[in-house]
Amino acid sequence: MIEKTGKILLITKEMLLDEITHYHGTLDEYMSEIERKYCYIEVQLWFDDLIRRYL
Repeated sequence: MIEKTGKILLITKEMLLDEITHYHGTLDEYMSEIERKYCYIEVQLWFDDLIRRYL
């Protein structure tokens, strides 16, 4: 994620789930809030078992 200040943040799935779990509000409210805070959000989903097959 890139903050609107230009700072780049790399977060793990666990970090994201923790942040969402401790957010006081709905998921829609959380999504609206992070839209105001970040100018770029990229999500990559990897399945370890699938990756191992190709390595």
